[in-house]
Amino acid sequence: MTRTAIAALALAIIAMAVVPAGIDAEDPTEPTDVTVYGYIADVSNEEGNMPLDGVTVTLSGPSGIVGTCVTGFDGHSGMFEFTYTDGSATTMEFEIQGYTVRTWPSAVFSKLDEGTTFSFDISSLTPGSDGRYALTSNTLGGSFIGMGLTEGHIFGVVDDGNGRSIKGATVQVTSSEGRVTTASTDSNGYFDLKVYYGTYTL
Repeated sequence: MTRTAIAALALAIIAMAVVPAGIDAEDPTEPTDVTVYGYIADVSNEEGNMPLDGVTVTLSGPSGIVGTCVTGFDGHSGMFEFTYTDGSATTMEFEIQGYTVRTWPSAVFSKLDEGTTFSFDISSLTPGSDGRYALTSNTLGGSFIGMGLTEGHIFGVVDDGNGRSIKGATVQVTSSEGRVTTASTDSNGYFDLKVYYGTYTL
């Protein structure tokens, strides 16, 4: 092998070694597929964070929705996973009725508004041995998407039927699961109960 051939081979090996993730080594102008995954946990459980299944995760980019999946697929409790063309996805949305996103790994995700949409950035992440990018730790690792029961208020005024407010009346609501919450009316007959999302009997 000539010196010129050896030098060309060495340069080719160096070029292959420095090709960044998400770039096709044979054609650097052609983007490749990227696989990302992560976990969602229920952080409203007093017994500990539990994997949360049934969450619809929507992956979007500049051209619209790239894909959706639901956590708990194929028995992978709390897990979501997407494979997409590099550069086509920039945001994720996490939705399940009665829950709100409470915590997230801020090194990867940034909340865009008061809703459920987050931008994400994998540029600082290193793919695992399988080539996939872990956006979060698992639900035991403490750096996952945490969703908790949505809180709301039941409020009103109690009066005697003639327009006179009743001070000190006890107001009680019972959830469909049997959880009881009580409050007393103030000097104006007003009450305000902080409760989780659900159906209640007053």
